[in-house]
Amino acid sequence: MKCDMNLFKDEHNKFITFISIIHRQYLIYLNNCLKNEEITSSHAPILAYLLYKGTSCQEDIVNHFKIDKGSIARSIQKLQEKQLINKEINENNRRKYQLSLTEKGREVALKIMNLNNEWENQIYSTCNTNEKQIVELMRKMTISSINIQKNTQKEEENG
Repeated sequence: MKCDMNLFKDEHNKFITFISIIHRQYLIYLNNCLKNEEITSSHAPILAYLLYKGTSCQEDIVNHFKIDKGSIARSIQKLQEKQLINKEINENNRRKYQLSLTEKGREVALKIMNLNNEWENQIYSTCNTNEKQIVELMRKMTISSINIQKNTQKEEENG
């Protein structure tokens, strides 16, 4: 598929459009690379998170990624079926489950981390700005977007 570069010179294509396109292209890339694992890009963040954390509960994953409980629950179910994560009752709170990676899940999570690194290296290679500056800028924008959403939600609740 040929890309019309004039599309990106249009005044109507602002920052959010670029983020959206980058995100969609990344998901396509990840889905293609994960076909053999029989999972999708929607499962990748959970596996990467558990690789980093070791163990966690569903609620922590929901809060970290700002994704609804139902979506996370479906993803966890699928990852359990694929034997990529373990789900065990938390001894301190029997209403919560502890989630952790199986050995197979760890291997897939490491593959995902390598794919992420490859993607980011390719993206950064086209920029004159160094990687740390880009990451810091994106971190600040992420925090800002979360705060905007929280403030909007508070205004709606207060009425």
